[in-house]
Amino acid sequence: MVSGRRELQFRMRMPGTLARVQYDSRLAAGDTSGVRAALEADDLAFASSEHLLDGATLMDAYLGPLLGALTPAVWAQHAVRPAGVIVYTFGRCLPGASGEAVEPLQALPLRTADKAVLGTAISPAACADAIEWWVSKIDKMLGVLTDPAVFTDAAGNYSSAKHIQGLSTVEQLFRRVCSLQAAHRDLEARRVLLFSTLDTVQRLTAQNIEGIASLKFATTTLHRLEQAIPEGAKPILLPAAARAVEALRQVQYGFYVARQAGATSIDVLDRGRVIEKMSLEAAAAEYVKLLRNATHGFGSNRANAQNRVKALMAHHTGEVPPDLSLLGYLYLLDLLIDPDRLRRVLYRNGEE
Repeated sequence: MVSGRRELQFRMRMPGTLARVQYDSRLAAGDTSGVRAALEADDLAFASSEHLLDGATLMDAYLGPLLGALTPAVWAQHAVRPAGVIVYTFGRCLPGASGEAVEPLQALPLRTADKAVLGTAISPAACADAIEWWVSKIDKMLGVLTDPAVFTDAAGNYSSAKHIQGLSTVEQLFRRVCSLQAAHRDLEARRVLLFSTLDTVQRLTAQNIEGIASLKFATTTLHRLEQAIPEGAKPILLPAAARAVEALRQVQYGFYVARQAGATSIDVLDRGRVIEKMSLEAAAAEYVKLLRNATHGFGSNRANAQNRVKALMAHHTGEVPPDLSLLGYLYLLDLLIDPDRLRRVLYRNGEE
């Protein structure tokens, strides 16, 4: 059973309560009639953003990425109970998706994964170790998220709005990574969720998209995880992170012009003149950024970016490995191993 203490629920609800006190002008002036009337009518009194940050009520949102860690295989299931979440482990991997469409909606013409994902050998002990490690890290993370001192301004004044934003951002990351893991059949949905997830990661790590999408940065992150995660939990927690890094490496293979020429860079042209040479690693990171920006449509309205966009689209086939979507999971793990960094980023030097 995984559950949060009653004190945690109160601390998670505190920002929403104080937000109404601060932003309801009548209540801020001392007029409580509106709140009393709402309570008498059995209506909502203090519910500011509560559906954006209700994941800690039962802890299900924070367990989702753990349960989906071996996607498309499953190694555990959960059951929600009033007191918390019960996790049932299988002691081995089971197929998490059927090879064929089993529902009419799954027969729609979607882009799907075209390669099988090899299963991972795990043991009952690994299941227990993974749960123990994950819950211990969630406990430390929630300690940061419910610390009012983290969400203060430069003068030390508490900000309920800053607190709500921090809580909602972290929960959004967990929920979207879980959705990514569940969307095995729909590559388009996985891609859109990935870019939304990377935007959230940017907010929580103070890294730009080029850094997050860099093979060097992702590889360094994976090595850091290999050092931080205990051996017993690695068979469950690390395979998807390693798949994400390998997928990012494979993005470089899509630069077919350079590959055919045996080149290690691509040329960016302006009216037929080479104005920049991009290494394949840098080009791959820029290509991921291009696809992220393309959620608004392909192309750029910034003059200094147009030549790069044209070159990237001309040089790359457009094929992106499905496992690239697991980058979100990689960086979620990295968030868990360093609560002090999360504290610094959320504090933002006292900025609102």
